[in-house]
Amino acid sequence: MALSGPSEPRLQEARFQALLKLLPAVLFFSFADALFLIAYFWSEVDHSLLLAWLGLMLVHSVFWTLFVHRCRRSEKPSSHKGRWMNGLSVSEACLFSLFLFLAFPVVPSEMAVLLTAFATGLLAAGSLSKMSMPVPALVFLTAMTIGGGAAVVEARLPSPWIVEIFLATFAVALGSLVLSMSKVFDARVKAEEELDRQKTLVSHLLQDFQESASEGLWETDIEGRLTAVSARLAQLLGTPPEALASRRFLPGPEGDAILAAGVPFRNLTVALEIGDGHRWWALTGKPLKDPQGRITGWRGVGSDITGSRLQELELIRLSRQDGLTGMLNRQSFRSLLDELSTAGALSRPRGLALVDLVDFKDVNESRGHAFGDALLVAVALRLRQVLPESVLVARLDGDEFALLFPLDGSVKDTKKAVDRLLEALKVPFTVLGNRFAAGFRIGASFAPQDASTPEQWLRSADLALRTAKSRGRNQLVFFTPDLMTAFRRRKTLRDDLKEAIGEGELWVAFQPLVDLSRNKITGFEALVRWNHPEEGAVPPSDFIPLAEESELILTLGLWVLEAACREALGWPEDVAVSVNVSGVQLRVDSLAEDVHQVLARLDFDPRRLVLEVTESALVKDNPTVGQNLAALKAQGIRLALDDFGTGYSALSYLQSFPFDKLKIDQSFVSPLSSRRNSPALLGSIVSLARTLGLSTTAEGIENDAQRAALRSVGCDEGQGYLFSPPVPASQIPALLGAVHV
Repeated sequence: MALSGPSEPRLQEARFQALLKLLPAVLFFSFADALFLIAYFWSEVDHSLLLAWLGLMLVHSVFWTLFVHRCRRSEKPSSHKGRWMNGLSVSEACLFSLFLFLAFPVVPSEMAVLLTAFATGLLAAGSLSKMSMPVPALVFLTAMTIGGGAAVVEARLPSPWIVEIFLATFAVALGSLVLSMSKVFDARVKAEEELDRQKTLVSHLLQDFQESASEGLWETDIEGRLTAVSARLAQLLGTPPEALASRRFLPGPEGDAILAAGVPFRNLTVALEIGDGHRWWALTGKPLKDPQGRITGWRGVGSDITGSRLQELELIRLSRQDGLTGMLNRQSFRSLLDELSTAGALSRPRGLALVDLVDFKDVNESRGHAFGDALLVAVALRLRQVLPESVLVARLDGDEFALLFPLDGSVKDTKKAVDRLLEALKVPFTVLGNRFAAGFRIGASFAPQDASTPEQWLRSADLALRTAKSRGRNQLVFFTPDLMTAFRRRKTLRDDLKEAIGEGELWVAFQPLVDLSRNKITGFEALVRWNHPEEGAVPPSDFIPLAEESELILTLGLWVLEAACREALGWPEDVAVSVNVSGVQLRVDSLAEDVHQVLARLDFDPRRLVLEVTESALVKDNPTVGQNLAALKAQGIRLALDDFGTGYSALSYLQSFPFDKLKIDQSFVSPLSSRRNSPALLGSIVSLARTLGLSTTAEGIENDAQRAALRSVGCDEGQGYLFSPPVPASQIPALLGAVHV
């Protein structure tokens, strides 16, 4: 933004004040000159005339003195003062010209030269002393030149025209010089005026900034104690400026380091106790130095960053805390373990347990994430209620919690505490107004007997948790070295299983299903087997869970299905083939379509296929499971509920899913010859199945007594070693050729 120059009245006032400062000295020297002239020319000029002229000069000086005095007290505009100045300048020029008139005609020629020199000097001194006001200066110069010229003419000097030309030329030169110097003076006045305006503007802007900005100015001595505080800074600090005097403003080790280094700094965060509160400030400053380069203090700006600092601390807290449960999160829990390790705390007895919810993913999918979150909050609350306050609880992942037991707690006491915890977790939760029985698995480990580093400790507890998961619902496992051996073997088997299908190491065995009333084979159950090149025959109980953990079961399941159906193409059309389906497969959207493509590729009748599903593979509230079973049923495939009676909600499954057959678990068959009520229990199951329109198959028949008991209660089919163990496909024709099994 451009700034305008000073106004004309203000410029005139500046010119006048500059001249006014010189007038006392000019008056003094003018009167001194008058006395000198009288003394020098006393013998040449009439004394009465000289004294009269001196009287006029004295009167003139008095007028000048009064003028100066009145001007200093008067507030009249400079134009009025300028008119007086012009008049006094004319009178001054006339008085000196009068002296020339008196002296030139009577002095000798040698004194005329001196008088001419005096007139010339008087022209220069009188005009240049008034150069700040060019009009009075030019008025004096003009009047003096005319008067001097007239005096020369009156004196009738030889060759007067030479003196006239000299005076005129000198007057013109002086006039030009006066005008030039007047312009320089005006320019300087304007520059000073502009500088003052700039200073005023900057001062106002700075004042506005300090009043509205979030920063304040400060200055300290060499020891960091406040020596100057801006009003804005005092306002931000909420403390009067006088109360801040000599207060240490660069506190703490950081402040001491800066004072010692003597270098500029930026955004130094310091904590200040202000009143009853705690505030954070960001300071930026630089050292102040004397001419010798020695530091004399510090100056800079400061801003209150308490709000942003509190937000930063809150973000740090949130980054270390689980947002849902308020517990420590994985990062902060791991940092805590590292700190314990650094402090040597892992060398003393301490327990670590990992708690996992059963099928939490299915809970989220079936009941919604809001229900899942509420369940986690309820579990966290239960953990805090059951466990002592000395136990630190953290949430590591979605459904996994970590428990860190206190130092020097005995292994026996910790095991008891974990046992009590598992029992407490079995009690149903109230989640969003609904009772919900959640399942849990717990794996625990102890330092230093099981681990010497945080990584080993977590790994051993996680391995115990994995083992608990493999054993089912509500299981508790403590780490032992055998678990590590088994884990390494499982890892090796899992890696080898990925190559087993392509290498031809897997094959399908078949176990017959027999109509108990006719003693005739009605179908075969396909069972996958693995001949490991190094370990030999690997039990399905070892490698099937590995396949489910790695989702290799998706590939393996379809491979078994296709191999079994391809083999069944060579059997009689009334002989069915049963294939097991994993819970992992049931939760995949494409299962029904994948099965359809296999059957279509082989041109296999879907009515000859029975898919067996275990209770543990079912999730009642998972929509994908129900959709897959309904789609398979629509293709004409029969569905069997395997291992009936081993789960906790088998009856509800019969209402929820479209099964055609119940396969009674061998745990109900084995006691038939030893328990009196076993036949009645089996009869109830068979009667229930008939009521629901389902056929029944008993598993694990090993003797004729069991077969007879099952036949007597009306069981439809049987399966077990009494009839045949699982055999290769090459032995099936011989079994089918037998008249009776």
